[in-house]
Amino acid sequence: MYARSQQLAMNRLPVSGGTPITQEFATALRTVIFGSSISPIRGEWARTGFVFRDPESDLAYGLKGPRNGTRGLLTVVQAYVIKNLLFPKKTVMPGTQPVAAPSSAPEM
Repeated sequence: MYARSQQLAMNRLPVSGGTPITQEFATALRTVIFGSSISPIRGEWARTGFVFRDPESDLAYGLKGPRNGTRGLLTVVQAYVIKNLLFPKKTVMPGTQPVAAPSSAPEM
């Protein structure tokens, strides 16, 4: 009866980079996040994306998040980003041991 709101399409930010995912992976991801891949996504989830703050700001690594039901997932992603910024993954060359490899227990 009424025309659909075009506001959502105008507010979309351009996507840069990324890798497409398979339909199986998308279904599994929806099941983990929402508990089911069958139910429709609520509007607040469709309108929320992963948007970082301005690069020149004090908290440039921080995700912008609205005050709605999506904050829990954004908080988990934010923790993962901070973990990788604080503790970068060290690459180990094949055939070598990592610097902090656990030692074997002495035999008694």
